Amino acid sequence: MNLSFRREPVCCVCNPAHPLAGQEVSLSRLQSENIVYREKDSHAYEILKNAFTRLGYDLDTFNISFETGSMYSCIQYLKNSQSISFLYRCAVEESLENNDLALIHVKEYNESEDFYCIYPGTLETSDVPWDFLEFCLTQQML
Repeated sequence: MNLSFRREPVCCVCNPAHPLAGQEVSLSRLQSENIVYREKDSHAYEILKNAFTRLGYDLDTFNISFETGSMYSCIQYLKNSQSISFLYRCAVEESLENNDLALIHVKEYNESEDFYCIYPGTLETSDVPWDFLEFCLTQQML
């Protein structure tokens, strides 16, 4: 079973020194940019690929110059490069607040992803797991 608990925007981010930082651009303008992203067999890659397809683009025609196994690695790489990435807002919020990263506003790209808590049906036999889920939701830990 699963419980939907959050809808998170996916945003385009870069180093604040990148020429497109803070700019509004079209998705086609980003085809020549170096993109840092998750590896091709990841769920995150599939989400981005499907979003691009819905917008009439083929993600494979973009320049993904560096693939990594984690969003944390993407963020660290972006802080020291002139690359861009598409990451969950919650993953980059602190870096944006600290001006370690900046947004690139992509005109036609307004994607979000639902996050779920997946649990076995046996949770229905006890209040303790539900209490924990409620606590996490109120603390925005999930």
